[in-house]
Amino acid sequence: MFGKMLRPMLMIGLCAAFLAPLRVPGQEKKSLRPDKQPKVDEKYLEGFRKSNPDIAELYKEVQAQIDELVTVQGQFDRAEGGDKRKLERRAQVLRGQITRDRRKLDRALERKIKEGEEAYLKHTEKVDENTAKAKQAEAQGNDRRAQQFYQEAAKYSGPQGGAKRNLDLLYYHCFFEGEEILKGAEAGEKK
Repeated sequence: MFGKMLRPMLMIGLCAAFLAPLRVPGQEKKSLRPDKQPKVDEKYLEGFRKSNPDIAELYKEVQAQIDELVTVQGQFDRAEGGDKRKLERRAQVLRGQITRDRRKLDRALERKIKEGEEAYLKHTEKVDENTAKAKQAEAQGNDRRAQQFYQEAAKYSGPQGGAKRNLDLLYYHCFFEGEEILKGAEAGEKK
């Protein structure tokens, strides 16, 4: 009888243990994703593209398609009759290709961004933790101990900067020049 009661209780406990870390009240996960394309140094960008040729190729394709779409939209205003229909079809085909290729690029970036965010947050947490301990030691008048904590924080600030640079390079590939034309078309379709 005890075994029959123990099994459901154990299952409930295990379920609660697995689900508890998923949502902690008061601790919402903030997004590190920027609203606009981050500024990155060209030499880092070149190195990133050499080490990630699949992402670089997809990004280059989507940017070329967006540029072509901008050109087609520019020609649309001056076109007449049959030319307008051809340009409309070409624009529709380009939008479909852009959507497909952006989906591929997003999938390729998703895993790398998740890993990069985890690394950045881990290093940031260590830096913040040691800096807080150092400030507390300073407040207590223990300058020697505070200096040790600041040195420990400095050990993590280098990798934190590298992780931030890597995230910026990944986020750089999430934005495109001229993509406003796509947002304008989406707003027109929803009306």
